[in-house]
Order: sequence, then C-alpha cells, then structure tokens
Amino acid sequence: MLAFYTLRKSLQTTSTLSATSKLCFEQPAASFLVWSLIFIEYYKTVLKNAFKLYCNRE
Repeated sequence: MLAFYTLRKSLQTTSTLSATSKLCFEQPAASFLVWSLIFIEYYKTVLKNAFKLYCNRE
C-alpha cells in the first residue's frame, strides 16, 4: 500500500511539474513565434516601401 501511495504522489508531482513546465516554456515559445511572424511581416512591408521609394527617385 505504501508503494502505491508513493507512486501516486510521484505521479502527481510529475504532472504538476509538467503543467508548470508548460506554463514556463510553451507559452513564451508560442509568444516568441507570434511576435517573430509579426516582425517579419512588418519588416517585409518596410523593405518593400523602401525599395519603391528608391526605385522611384530620379
């Protein structure tokens, strides 16, 4: 019975750490990915506009 209780406690601890790990690691990774994509799209727009200005100057 003691072995079952110990195993159950260790599994609970593991699942708690897993949830904490998700909060600490997956959330910032997803946020970083979203902000990276926004930055890339913004940078592409800026470069396109700069290229248009450069090509239209005389």
